Amino acid sequence: MHISVALEEALVNAAEHGNLELDSELRNQDRDAYLELAEERLARAPWGLRRVRLEVLLSRSEACFVVEDEGGGFDPEAVPDPTDGENLLRPSGRGVLLMRALMDEVRRRVREHAGVDLHPETRLVGFQSRPRPQVEG
Repeated sequence: MHISVALEEALVNAAEHGNLELDSELRNQDRDAYLELAEERLARAPWGLRRVRLEVLLSRSEACFVVEDEGGGFDPEAVPDPTDGENLLRPSGRGVLLMRALMDEVRRRVREHAGVDLHPETRLVGFQSRPRPQVEG
């Protein structure tokens, strides 16, 4: 369950904020305008031509998911802290926090392809072989 929630957050963020370059502030202020802009951008280049890439690497000890979009990237440290009192009632801004809370490791990097384009990549790692804590009883 944790992996699916974290993976959904990474994929939605890659599509909406990465490829479509949609701003959460617009969604916070006017959800209908946000959805309308998303539909407009899906129908036009360059946004509608962009793709989200998912790479899954499985082993006996871990599952690693690499999500890559074709947007301009962002600084995850610049995302307002959703646990801060003034942000608690905001309807967005919890995706990065959720991914970090639900996965053993979340890495963010920008990869350079052919010396031209910069593609953000989010790496989610969930270790499957961790021993479960013993419950005394």
